[in-house]
Amino acid sequence: MITVVTPKDPAPGHLRRFGPLAESLLRKHGWVSVRTLSVEHCDDGATRDDLLVVPCPEATPNIERYASFIVDGPVPHDIAARLGIRAEDHEAQGLRIVDESGRPLGTVVRPAMAVREIPVSRDIRSDPYPFRGGHPCWAPTPISYQSLEPAGAWRPLLWGAPLDGSGPVVPVCLGDGRRIVLGMPLLDVSMGQSAFPPLDAGYWAHTMAPATFELECWLADRIGSLLGAARLSGVRIGRWPAGCSAALTVRHDYDRLISDALLNELLGHYERLGVRSTWGFLIDKAPRAHADQIERAGHEVMLHSVARNEGELKAERDTLADRTGRWALGSTAHGGLGAPGYLGGRHFEWAERTGMRYSEILGCALGLPAQAVVERDGLPVVSTILLPNQHASLDLSTKPDGHAFDRLAAECPQAIERGEHLVVMNHPDIHRTELIELLARIARPHVWRATFRDVISWIATAKFGASIGQGRDTVTFGAPLPAPTRVETFTVDGRRFETQAPVGSSGIALEGLGHRSEAIT
Repeated sequence: MITVVTPKDPAPGHLRRFGPLAESLLRKHGWVSVRTLSVEHCDDGATRDDLLVVPCPEATPNIERYASFIVDGPVPHDIAARLGIRAEDHEAQGLRIVDESGRPLGTVVRPAMAVREIPVSRDIRSDPYPFRGGHPCWAPTPISYQSLEPAGAWRPLLWGAPLDGSGPVVPVCLGDGRRIVLGMPLLDVSMGQSAFPPLDAGYWAHTMAPATFELECWLADRIGSLLGAARLSGVRIGRWPAGCSAALTVRHDYDRLISDALLNELLGHYERLGVRSTWGFLIDKAPRAHADQIERAGHEVMLHSVARNEGELKAERDTLADRTGRWALGSTAHGGLGAPGYLGGRHFEWAERTGMRYSEILGCALGLPAQAVVERDGLPVVSTILLPNQHASLDLSTKPDGHAFDRLAAECPQAIERGEHLVVMNHPDIHRTELIELLARIARPHVWRATFRDVISWIATAKFGASIGQGRDTVTFGAPLPAPTRVETFTVDGRRFETQAPVGSSGIALEGLGHRSEAIT
């Protein structure tokens, strides 16, 4: 079992600490044998046989008593000393991280962004300006980090250097086979990417953005090694449905009416390529016949919203249902003239209270779908809303040459290679030739070609809805599985077993934690 340890009395008003939500981060990467407990349960022995994940080390006493753990940084000096580590404090605007071989793994930095008031007319100019939220947690503060000096069995695993070149490359992560100590706030920054400030104007761009997906993957993969070395058990769900190593969703923003012939042409290409798409309709451009045809062909209808508040979002959803007969499970924000644009955390809150299942995130490369993070009483909490990965837009303008085909043709295969959820966005009335050529290059058999609805349903069931039985010998899913699912089991005797849960199963019985597996229907 993996246990995320949280402070006994979290201080309200300190939204900066997203690390205590690390259970959500681990589930995003498939680890379902995970729970979150308050620190007092560590002292009564409830977690003695668990891999401890410690996002707030200053609030977790006696950590050295545990056989296996991951500690987020910076680490208090007294704890570092008890572990036999010397830590030297530093500060930088952000860090560039590499692994033992020098391979770049990403950047750790606090996000900063610009917004703008979207004008109502092309004759009006609206320049972007820096977003400065009311809560200090949204300020792009520097990263506190530590250079960690190894001793004994400890050895460097990751190195970091300031993004601006103002400091040397130093060890920022140590491990001894069973334990990992981070000298940087990796869990905090990674989990914080699923949060977004409630913007006061439409999102324009990030001026600073963390890039932690490959770091997250690195850490998630290390957990298996830690479990094996410490003779602890665990269960991990495959990144994507069985037989798939990445996922692709085509997102269409239906901003302008298209002809029946054009719709037929696109759907014909998708049938040939095995591609599935999600179509976001503005409520004043939502022909019932097109919605019917899209759904009959196995695609999805969602809401493309111009709402300025929660009430307007609900009204739009109701109107779309009346006009198309489809109850939208999610929405995206329209950024055209006169619309409010993407408002970040406001959209998460509105979508949740409107009963939707997913929203969107911009400017943050989540890699895999994640739970949105929202604020409750001054503290961050995970939402019921799921976030697909940020989209890659093919369209730069409506001009014939106003597309990003060359860039996406280079970047999209890399995203597929990394195993990400690749979302390609296009307006269906423009750049169709480029879209089909791009899809022909990336819609491979090992890529799950799915709608947002498909992706969110499987993620919610197999990862965020999964639980481990009291005897730790079963994994139960939140609902019958909508797709075949690979389940990897780590046993207390250091062995690994892999099995596949078929479509429709509600769980797997793992006799002896992996000696024999049987689907539960």
